[in-house]
Amino acid sequence: MELALVTALKAFNPLTALVGATIDWGARPQGKGSTCVVLHRIGGERGQHMAGPDGLIASRVQVDCWGPTYNAAKAVAVQVVACLNGYRAGAIQRVFIDSERDDQFLDPPEPLYRTRLDLRVWHTQA
Repeated sequence: MELALVTALKAFNPLTALVGATIDWGARPQGKGSTCVVLHRIGGERGQHMAGPDGLIASRVQVDCWGPTYNAAKAVAVQVVACLNGYRAGAIQRVFIDSERDDQFLDPPEPLYRTRLDLRVWHTQA
């Protein structure tokens, strides 16, 4: 699921026009500019039915869309939503945007803005 999401985002030209290839899991990269996408798996559960596991996993993924201005961060988030909302391919059965919120970090040396998206990703084990 992790590789599939990054691959889908990096193949979406309107997003890469804004962030280049700076789309990855974990932490915001240092020294690569402030406009980027960082993903985190923040939870999930394996599907069950009366006969045991059903093979599906419902993961909750946080997508941080960073920018040097509020508008830049929001523009990145708009493209992430355009790419992933309703997405399905391979092991990914469906992606839904669950929530969205904004925040800012005004500490020197430069301000940073973030739009945070929470996704529900239904997928099989890849």
